[in-house]
Parts: sequence; C-alpha cells; structure tokens
Amino acid sequence: MRTTLTLADDIEKIEHETGAKRKEVVNDLLRRALATAPKTSPRRRRFQTRIHSVGKLLLDDYDDVQTLLDIAEGEGRRG
Repeated sequence: MRTTLTLADDIEKIEHETGAKRKEVVNDLLRRALATAPKTSPRRRRFQTRIHSVGKLLLDDYDDVQTLLDIAEGEGRRG
C-alpha cells in the first residue's frame, strides 16, 4: 500500500544511524508499536437512559401548542 506521510526529523536520524531505507524504518516502528499495543480496546460501560414517570399525560395530542401553553402557564397568559 502506498501513502504519503510527513515525518519528523528523528526518523531521518534513524535512517542515517541504521543505514535502512525510510520505508523499512517506518514499517519497523509501526510493527513495534502495534506489537505493544493492547489487543482489544477497553470495554466501556454501557450507557442507559433512566426512565422517570411524569404521571398521567394531560393531553392525548401534543400538536396543539396553544392548549399546552394554557395548561403550563394558565389561561390568563394571553392578553
């Protein structure tokens, strides 16, 4: 596989010290990192939404915004 990378200067230093090609240095470093990485990701706790009862519903249809506002704020809100 071919890809483009921007490498830090220390990679070039490793190239010069070892006499290896850049491709070999990068592949070797990646293999070492992957070998020491955890094999599985840590298990996260499953998120659950708690259900809370809010009591009996006041309306069957919540599309009627006017009636909802009358219930929430009182009918005297208009004026």
